[in-house]
This record gives sequence, structure tokens and C-alpha cells, in this order.
Amino acid sequence: VAFLCTRVQNPDEDDFKKLGRCLSYLQNYPDIPLTLEASKDGVIKWWVDASFAVHSDYKSHTGACMSLGKGCPINISSKQKINTRSSTEAELVGVNDVLALILWVRHFLEAQGFTITDNVVYQDNMSSILLEKNGRQSSGKKTRHIEIRYFFITDNVHRKKASIEHCPTEEMVSDSHTKPTQGALFRKHRGTIMNLPTTPPTGPQECVEADGIQTPLQNQTQPAEST
Repeated sequence: VAFLCTRVQNPDEDDFKKLGRCLSYLQNYPDIPLTLEASKDGVIKWWVDASFAVHSDYKSHTGACMSLGKGCPINISSKQKINTRSSTEAELVGVNDVLALILWVRHFLEAQGFTITDNVVYQDNMSSILLEKNGRQSSGKKTRHIEIRYFFITDNVHRKKASIEHCPTEEMVSDSHTKPTQGALFRKHRGTIMNLPTTPPTGPQECVEADGIQTPLQNQTQPAEST
């Protein structure tokens, strides 16, 4: 949806097909609930990911989501405002874009009287994790051009306002906010975000194309022939 919003002024046939898939999904699953559960360990979990140069102007896309236990009350999918030169830099910009909200959520919960033991940011790019933890110490020739404001992340890590941890790509929940995932991986991430069972649903999962629009198979049933 966030990607399609950037294509309103100059859409093409592929964009129309993507819109059809979105509408088809909403038509098939209008009643999926979002349920939230908070754990007692006081840990805020964030998953932050970025897709490098996926837009027509070669800007990257940031995806993020937050959970206090089960279900994600905060979800972000947005186009980055600047161009980056590598996937590492795109990940770094993504965390920087979300960091203000990451810090605000911790301060808000603490102001309500909750004890926060950790504020964990999960990423799947080891190079960006090293930059965020070590700052200039992990900066080489290919990252020296990154503006110093992005090392605001390093400062907050050292002040223990947040921590950075590695997350395998297949476990990156916000992956669905940066690129179109399908099948079992989509259902897995949807289950984590919405706090749903991860078992495959019994309803139809595939769509067929008709006149450029993705149409649910359940709407393609034909009447039985009379004898």
C-alpha cells in the first residue's frame, strides 16, 4: 500500500495488478483481528528492515514494527527521503528514521509507571549493526561519507536507551513491510504481527488473473452443467 501511494501520479499496468492483489486480499480476509498481549519481562522489541533502491528514483524503503509480547501495535512502511549508496547505508538510515519513535515509546511507557528492562532493535544486516554499535570504529572507506547524524544511534546504544541485536532474515518480521512476501513466509510474519495462529488457513490462498485484476479463486466457481 505504501508503495502504491507513491505511484498515484504515474501508475502503470503493473501497479494496477498490485492494487488488484491488495483489494483481493482485503475482500477475502475482512475479519482478521489484531490481538495484543504484553509479556512481563519489560522488553520492547523492534524489527527494522530496509529494501535497497526499490523505488523508481532509486530511494530505499524502510519497514518497522514493535511488540511488547505478542502482536504489533506499531507498524511502519515508508519511503526513505534520501538516496543511499549501499544496503548497509539503507539499513542505517532506516534505523535512524525510526529511532525517535523507539526512544519515545520507551519514555512513554516509563512515564506510565512500567519498568522497561531493554529496548531491543533487531536487524539482519551485520555491517549496519557494527556501525550502529561502534560508530566510527567500524567505519571504512565505503562508509566514511555517511553523515555523522546517523551515529546518533551509537550514542543511544552507549547510553543504554536501546540495544541492537542480529536477527536472521527469515525471522525479520518487518520484511513484509519492505517487500511483497508470499505463501508460508507471509503467513508466518502476519501471524506474528496480528497474533494469529501460523497454521495455514482453510480458505483459498491463490489468486488468478482476469483482465489485469487478481481475482480470488473462490469467486471463480462455475455453475454445474445440467443434464
